[in-house]
Amino acid sequence: MVTLVLLLCVAVVGVPACASPHAEVDSLQVVTLETTNTLQLESRNDGIVHQLAIELGIEPKVPGEFVVIGHSREGRQDDALLQLTVRWRDFVGTSPTSFGGSRSRPVPFGDDGRMSRGEPLTREFVVPLDSAQPHVLARTVDATARLHPVDVLGEEVRSGGARLEFPVTRIETLARAPGGTLAEWFNADTTRDPDELFLRAAASAPEERGAVVGQLVKALSALKGPEREACFGALHFLTGETRGRSVYSWETWLRARQVEGGG
Repeated sequence: MVTLVLLLCVAVVGVPACASPHAEVDSLQVVTLETTNTLQLESRNDGIVHQLAIELGIEPKVPGEFVVIGHSREGRQDDALLQLTVRWRDFVGTSPTSFGGSRSRPVPFGDDGRMSRGEPLTREFVVPLDSAQPHVLARTVDATARLHPVDVLGEEVRSGGARLEFPVTRIETLARAPGGTLAEWFNADTTRDPDELFLRAAASAPEERGAVVGQLVKALSALKGPEREACFGALHFLTGETRGRSVYSWETWLRARQVEGGG
């Protein structure tokens, strides 16, 4: 199970105040306030994610207590709506092939909720995704959200129907956990499983991926058949590049990247 978090600061409402929901709202001053909006992803199943939990957090950057209004006084047509957008890509792994899908839908934000600095308002939504085909070894999902129109009330201020943007966040899941390290795969004396080459490369930590990509490109010329195909697949997953089955193209790309990076 993998969890990732990103932060985004945006302009919304307010000044330090004590929250006062729906009380004499029309007399409140409309002002702006910076908030920190977070989006966290978690898989609710083993293997390739198909039940995605999205947890949103909203936190004011100034002291005071505020109320995020979910249900409008004007009727349900003006309730706060959350536009959830997810895009996923499935990687075959044993070839440089991937395909994907997307889903975007508005959902009610729900009841009013309180927030203050250090105590964000959090909400969780579960989004079902299409099940992966049996031969898929990895899936990446990018998700984002937009909350609108949302009124945030303090004791003397309100947002007046601002829009909150949440950052794009990615989660990566594999069909199964790899059976060892990539170095162990290359050093094995016995028959090597191409699926394991892909899975071990795809499971590498973000800070290690530059070195892993370099290792895979350099290994291409020595690999044959299904092993080379899995190496192409791993490079496609790690880089997002679509250079197919050309060893020369990958070697040229790597040299150009090293020159750009001074490496």
